[in-house]
Amino acid sequence: MAELPMPKPRASSGLASEFYVTYQLYRRGYVGVVTYGNAKALDLLAANPEDNRTATIEVKSLKGKTNWPIRARSVMAAKNHFYVLVGYEDRWERPDAAPRVWVIPSAKISALLKPWSR
Repeated sequence: MAELPMPKPRASSGLASEFYVTYQLYRRGYVGVVTYGNAKALDLLAANPEDNRTATIEVKSLKGKTNWPIRARSVMAAKNHFYVLVGYEDRWERPDAAPRVWVIPSAKISALLKPWSR
């Protein structure tokens, strides 16, 4: 069978990143659900099936190396809410290159953003 040529990636890095984070949750034994943009400031729901603890996740992604798309005044700080930053670092068009990922509790994100906020 002939190999199909790979199309140029045009998909949203945001949606791809949400699925990547969900994949990582499942690999670690958690359950993850993508909200498909139906919940403001909420991209994923995560649960620990052993103790029923839950968390909400907002995923932010970058194809390049510019500033993260987060504004300090729009941060949702809650006990079980996390920001997951997924950086492709100019490797978006290389499907074999894994992104770098940072998980930050929402209570700490404002302090990290302060130096860049106006």
